[in-house]
Parts: sequence; C-alpha cells; structure tokens
Amino acid sequence: MAEDSNHNMQMDRRTQIRKPLYRKWEFDVYIKYMTYFNVLILSFVNLLKETVNLGIIRAVVLFAAATWFFSTKKVKSVTFNWLMLFSLWIVIMGVVTWMRYDFFPDKVLKVFLGSVAFAYGLFFINSFQRFIELNRVYMISIIIILLTILIANFTGVSYKLYADTGFSFGGQGVNIAKNLTVFVLPFPIYLILTKKKGQGLALRIIYVICLVLIILSLKRGAMLGLLLGMAAYFMTSGRQGKFLRNSLIVFAVLFFTYPLYEPVLQQTFLARQDNFSLEEKDIESEGRFTEYKMTVQDIRHKSILRVITGEGVQAESKYFNIPRLHHTDLFSILFGSGAIGLVLYIMTYYGAFKETKFFRILEKKKPMVREMRAVIYALIAGLIGLSLSGVYHTIDLRAAAFLYIGGCLGLMRSYYIAGKIKNISPDDKTDLNG
Repeated sequence: MAEDSNHNMQMDRRTQIRKPLYRKWEFDVYIKYMTYFNVLILSFVNLLKETVNLGIIRAVVLFAAATWFFSTKKVKSVTFNWLMLFSLWIVIMGVVTWMRYDFFPDKVLKVFLGSVAFAYGLFFINSFQRFIELNRVYMISIIIILLTILIANFTGVSYKLYADTGFSFGGQGVNIAKNLTVFVLPFPIYLILTKKKGQGLALRIIYVICLVLIILSLKRGAMLGLLLGMAAYFMTSGRQGKFLRNSLIVFAVLFFTYPLYEPVLQQTFLARQDNFSLEEKDIESEGRFTEYKMTVQDIRHKSILRVITGEGVQAESKYFNIPRLHHTDLFSILFGSGAIGLVLYIMTYYGAFKETKFFRILEKKKPMVREMRAVIYALIAGLIGLSLSGVYHTIDLRAAAFLYIGGCLGLMRSYYIAGKIKNISPDDKTDLNG
C-alpha cells in the first residue's frame, strides 16, 4: 500500500507540472498568427503607408497581445530579465528624448515588442510536437516572403533601393534580406524534422533561393549575419561533417547557376556603388564611417555622465543636425542610451548564451538539444552581424529571432524538468517550476 501511495504521489506531481498552462487558441495566436502577421506587415507596410499606417496597426495589435499575455502568464528566465531591463532603459531614455527634444521616439515601443516574443517561445514551446509546429510556422513564413517577392515581380511593384535593376524584392526592398537571414539560419533543424524526401528536396531548393536573394541584395549586414551565423553553427553543431557536405553542395549549385542571376547581381552592384564605394575618399564620407567619427568625437568632448546615460533614443538628427539616424546598433545604442544601454544590450545576448549553455547536460539523452543549442548560437551570431545594419528596434526581425530562441529554450527546459520528475522522490520538496 505504501508503494502504491508513493507511486500515486509521484504521478500527481507529474500531472500537476505537465498539465497544459494554456489553451490551443493561445498557442495559435502567439506562435502562428502573430508570426504570419509580422511577415505580412513587413511586406506591405511601405507600399501602403500613403493610405494606411500599418505600422500603427501592428503596434496596437502586438501591444494588446503582450498586455493580455503578461496579465495572465508568468515567465521566469535570466535572458528575458535582461531583455526587459534593456527595454525599460530604452523607455527611460525615450522619456529623456521627449524632455530634451520635444518628441517621443517610436523605437521605444519597437524594442519592447521585438523582445517579448522570447517569452512567447519560452512559454508555449514545451513539447517536441509544439517545437515541430514552430518550425513549420517558420517554413511557411519563408514561403510567404518568397511569394510576395514573386508577386511583386509579376506586378512590377518595387520599393526604394535598386528599383531599376529589373528585379523587385517586394514592398520591403532589399531590407527583406535581413529577415530572410533570421529565417534561414535554423534550416539545419528544418531538414532534420522533415522526413519525406520530396519535402526535403523542396526545402533545399528554397534554401538556395533564399541565399541567392541575400546575395542579390548586397546588404552588408545580412551577408555578415549569415556568415557569422553559419560559422557559429558549424563550430557548435554535432553534425559538422553533414553541414560541411551540404554547404559545399549548395555553394556548387550557386556557382553553376551564377549565369542565371549574374545580370541582376551586376545591375545591383552598379546601383550599390552610388551608395557605397571601397575607395578611401568615399569610405571617409560613407554613412556608417561618419557615424563612427561623430559618435567617438562626441564622447571625447562631453561629460562622463552623458556618456554613461546617453543623449536620448532616436535623437541623432536633432543633436548632430543631420538628416539621418544611426544605421548601426553599436553607435545608435551608445549615443542614445549610453554605456548603460550598450551593456544591457550585450547582456541580452550573453544571457541567452549562458542559459543555452546550461542545457548541455541533456545532450547525451537528447541529441536534438545539441542542434537546438547550435542554432541558438547561430541566431545570436547572426543578430550580431545584422547589427551592422541597425536592427535592435526592428520588430519583425527581432521577434522572429527571439521567438525561435525562446522556443528552443522552452523545449530544453521541458526536457530538463521531465528528467528531474523521473528521479523525484516522494519526500522531495523541490519546486520544479522555479
């Protein structure tokens, strides 16, 4: 009888911990529909800005969703704490901007809305089946992006840079390459989860198409983010041999199909020369180099208090009397929110790295954990590379990256808790949810 009682107590604890903490529609809203919503807004926000402000609609919808989530759910995570501290400091410095320059920056809300997606992934992705659904959402998102680009080329719709190359990147323009980078980096896991040969072949074709688009964009941040992310995955994955072999095949395909996209690439490169040149005289006047000079010189001449706290988010144009904002995260954050903001920004990545590293203990029993860890490192490295283009306030891009990172950590956390439950004793008073 005593043994039966002990067994029942263990089963009761397992049931209590494993019971669903949310309803199916909540998973669909926060993981599926909000991801698709961000992708569609990304593709149409610039095209319709003269008639409909989709940016405001997105902000209202996402803020309402975040308010509902945090009023009913609790999330405990070191990474999320750093993300919220960084967001809070940006809010504070946004108020400073309002007081000093008489306007309130929209970056404030964007940083928060891009960061909270981490909590959704951590909370809702608590089983392997949910993780499969998350990856399916990302694969469908890529298809949506490619379809909008295809439709744009059929209809002749183009936006901003390189519109005269004969190829359209859709309503977002070449900046879509930055988002594609985030969706492409988890491709190794997409392939692992795809069992059918036909689907695997289709995924590889989509992967090559995405790489071609990133190359055609000639976006330095996107290409650097992709290279850093792939390097991080290669160094930390347990499938280096297969990854290297697949990479060589992909590069061979890109090489032999080069004549197909060479004309567009050449035209894009010629158009790009108007914006960037490797000649010394042009480098010295190039936007990001100018940002570096202005920011460093400004730091040298102002009080240490202003260096530590910053001048105010999104205040560059008024402060320096220039017609543009900083395009690189490092200088934008250092100028706007000071050394405090920069440290908090770095800690968001360091926190994710440390939290991911903790789950190495699961790799012997769960080989997939090593792949998830490698993809998290790839996304962190990719975001660091993308920061060259200024993405810390980009809702759709950061939401996609941190949702996936949070989802991987959510599944690994579930594995860890399940392992503790198996070894639990009736007298163990440990709070496994803590």
